[in-house]
Amino acid sequence: MYNSGYMKPTAEQVIKLACKRTGLTLGQIQHGKRNKAAIYAATIIVRVLTDKYGWSSGRIGKLLNRDHSTILDYYHGNLNGKFITPPAGNTADDLINEVESKL
Repeated sequence: MYNSGYMKPTAEQVIKLACKRTGLTLGQIQHGKRNKAAIYAATIIVRVLTDKYGWSSGRIGKLLNRDHSTILDYYHGNLNGKFITPPAGNTADDLINEVESKL
């Protein structure tokens, strides 16, 4: 969608950038063990797709091969009772700004 010279990044671009930042593929995020890099990448994808795109937890769950309740845990930064803290400078807003700057 075009609006005054601004074009929203696609969900695919957001996913590719999250994968690039973590060195993982989407397949590794979808099917891999829940190591810190995979959890971080999934958390960023979930937060961006929820906050910036309005995707539901069910829709994101289908994309990431996770139950909607796990998606909600990613969104709220809590997985198995452990708070997920992204590295400094790697928030959802930072990610979306980086994608937008590359358009």
